Order: sequence, then C-alpha cells, then structure tokens
Amino acid sequence: MPAFRKELELLTQHKQIHIGLDQFQAYLEACVNGERELRMSELKALMDRFGSVLWNHLDDEVEQLGAEHMRKYWTPAEMKIPVQTPSHVQLATLSALKLLWDSKRPVQRKSSKPLPK
Repeated sequence: MPAFRKELELLTQHKQIHIGLDQFQAYLEACVNGERELRMSELKALMDRFGSVLWNHLDDEVEQLGAEHMRKYWTPAEMKIPVQTPSHVQLATLSALKLLWDSKRPVQRKSSKPLPK
C-alpha cells in the first residue's frame, strides 16, 4: 500500500510511538521491580510525549486501512491476521494494569462523592 512506503508519515509515526512505548514500559518495569516509585504525574508525562502522534496515527490508519483501500491492494486471504505475540501496546497496558492492581495505596480521586454501585 502506498501509505506504508518507506519514509512516509505512517511509518514515521510508528517509530515515534514505539520509542514512547519503550520508555513507558521501561518506567513501569522499574516501578514493578521497586527501582522507582510510581508517580502518576511521571506516567502521564511519558504518555503525553507520544499521545498526540498516537491519536493522529490511529485516525490515519482508520482511513488507510478502510475496506475501500484494502480491496485495492490485498485479497481476502492476504488480509487474514495471523496469531502474533503481544504488541508493545498490549504489554505496556498489561504492565500498567498490574501496577495499579497490585498497588496497596488507595486510588486518589478528585471527587469526594461515593462511587456508584
């Protein structure tokens, strides 16, 4: 597909996102291993570094990977997705969820209203 040729925007976005996810995952692993204290402000700052490019990339991919574009370049058999190992996004998300789940500190909320049941 033309959008995925070398040096085009989608591939550049992929590189930037992977750099951000690698830093995000390294931070979470350091927190899990006890090397760092989990600080939501630091976690948010890491996410903010690549957040805008991630959202732009997802919007671009929705357009580029739409059925009308895919049919031009691929057969239905070629579009089947093989089973793969977890991606950086999946691993980073699982790491973040594990940290939050294992945390013994209560979650701080902005509102003092009780949570709905």
